[in-house]
Amino acid sequence: MAVQLQLRRGTASQWTTANTLLAQGELGLETDTGKLKIGDGSTVWTSLAYYTAGAAAVTSVNGQTGTVVLTASDISGLGTIATQASSNITITGGSITGITDLAVADGGTGASTASGARTNLGLVIGTDVLAPNGSAASLTSFPTFNQNTTGTASNVTGIVAVANGGTGTATPSLVAGTNVTITGSFPNQTINASGGGGSGTVTSVALTTPTGLSVSGSPITTSGTLALSMTAGYAIPTTASQANWDTAYGWGNHASAGYVVSGGALGTPSSGTLTNCTFPTLNQNTTGTAVNITASSNSTLTTLSSLSLPYSQLSGTVPTWNQNTTGTASNVTGTVAIANGGTGATTLAGASIVTYSGTETLTNKDIVERVVSIADGTSITINADTTDIATQANTQTAGTLTINAPTGTPVNGQKIVLRLQSTNVQTFSWNAIFAGSTDLALPTASSGSSKYDYVGFIYNSTASKWQLLAKVFGF
Repeated sequence: MAVQLQLRRGTASQWTTANTLLAQGELGLETDTGKLKIGDGSTVWTSLAYYTAGAAAVTSVNGQTGTVVLTASDISGLGTIATQASSNITITGGSITGITDLAVADGGTGASTASGARTNLGLVIGTDVLAPNGSAASLTSFPTFNQNTTGTASNVTGIVAVANGGTGTATPSLVAGTNVTITGSFPNQTINASGGGGSGTVTSVALTTPTGLSVSGSPITTSGTLALSMTAGYAIPTTASQANWDTAYGWGNHASAGYVVSGGALGTPSSGTLTNCTFPTLNQNTTGTAVNITASSNSTLTTLSSLSLPYSQLSGTVPTWNQNTTGTASNVTGTVAIANGGTGATTLAGASIVTYSGTETLTNKDIVERVVSIADGTSITINADTTDIATQANTQTAGTLTINAPTGTPVNGQKIVLRLQSTNVQTFSWNAIFAGSTDLALPTASSGSSKYDYVGFIYNSTASKWQLLAKVFGF
């Protein structure tokens, strides 16, 4: 039986429109051109080269691929330059001979001789350029020159004006007896304008002062004023008060004047008042009722500000006086208020105060649980000393949530509850201090989906374990 083989075929336009990807070795025929393309499994139709029998396929022309339209620049050996477009001409070497002089407008000189070139370019010897072996005098025009002239003083002729840094005269001098004004800075210069007197150099003037005085504006290096003033706390008396000043400053003879001096005994004046005095500690036990006790009763008062005592009440040495109220509990009468450290009541029941070590019955009392929020993270650590219910809003990606051993010092029978709300399912990793039972094992993972999960524990001090009591998930 005969076998008929047919190639994939279509017009050139149909192939281009479909832009088919031929398998490796697959043939494609353009029915209207008779051309073939052979597929490589990765190149679409429009990028494939046509098959040429007996030769390798053309992949590009002058760096161009696909359908290429040839221009003159793609073909070498096209004849003389005269037949080429100006945009296609590039001269990179060699020489050009036998051509018409290149005009100035085209970047040339318009001449074939040097003199003709100078004429065409407007460069006239003796007018625009210096003649060979000639002098500047032969030039009729010069450009503007800006040049600083340097040299020695012997090169300067004429009188340099004041405006140009000179004196404006060939015989400058200072006239004796006239004022001389000097501006600028002239360090270490000696000027004798009067023709006589002393000489020397003064660069600055400064002033130093003793204790109690201060000076500003010192030193003066050009001009200024030295200002003398008193230091804070110092003053100068008038001449008329100098004697009193000396007596007061030297304290005078205070003992003979009747004043108490350091180490001296207090006399017994007949009248007078002590004001703003400081006394030694006075020691005295005070008894009385509870209303005499103030919050500051335990403070030692050694300085009595603005205290006024008649002289007639003081004689000899002032006795020691202790302002602290001391004594036994039997000295206290009345009921000490809560504000003064008491209970405000005369019976324990009336006081309604729970003691640390006592056994009391609490009736109709509300005990508020200590709810502590645990920061969002990949682990939870509960402080057993401050927490009854620990909560965490967990937004971590699905992973492992580690529950660490609680900190603090738990007591036997203490209870804690963990409430977890996790966005994603968290696999639990429990510390060994947490224990499940044969009836209720420790949970392995949270509910996720932002549902609430509760786990309750009680502390067994004998086993040193937080033992699982309850697990309720999925609220």
